[in-house]
Amino acid sequence: MIAETIKSAFPGKVDITGEGTPTATGYMEVVIDGKDLVHSKANGDGHVDSQEKMQKIIDAVGKYVAAL
Repeated sequence: MIAETIKSAFPGKVDITGEGTPTATGYMEVVIDGKDLVHSKANGDGHVDSQEKMQKIIDAVGKYVAAL
């Protein structure tokens, strides 16, 4: 759901990749360009289960896309 929301907000402008964590479940992070951590469930941000959390991610991606 997060990836689809980001892709629909920035059609054709973002590539999204993901990888599983073999030793943990529910370890979800959103990182921009391999360096900017935007959201981390493991660091206390929790599930992306509200519009506010999703908007924080969308705003960060938007700022990155605008700077390209």
